[in-house]
Amino acid sequence: MSALRKTLRPLLLTCAVLALVWILLPKPPLLDGISFSQVVRERNGKLLRVALSGDQKFRIWTPLNAISPEVITATLRYEDKYYARHPGVNPIALTRCAIDLIRFHRATAGGSTISMQLARLRFHLHTRTVSGKLE
Repeated sequence: MSALRKTLRPLLLTCAVLALVWILLPKPPLLDGISFSQVVRERNGKLLRVALSGDQKFRIWTPLNAISPEVITATLRYEDKYYARHPGVNPIALTRCAIDLIRFHRATAGGSTISMQLARLRFHLHTRTVSGKLE
């Protein structure tokens, strides 16, 4: 038993130090490299014109506190209803996708979470599938 403790203690200490270092490392700004639409407003704030962003999308930056809590809740429920219960990857959805892939030889549903969608946008990853083929 003491031999197990002698091995386990340094291993746990190493894991704790690595976790602390990971937490303390500076994180890249999420919006770096994301282009936004040019917005023209009148002096009272009324929207007059919106131009496409650099990647040909309408994307208007809005501070989180200006977005209704009901919109945030509705988005989370629609996009990722288990958002608060998984670690960024939904194991149940991914298992369901794997079973469908084995049964039908193609992806019939997605296992994407909001965290994964954010990573795709942030790091410009093209990992979405269309009828089982990578885009």
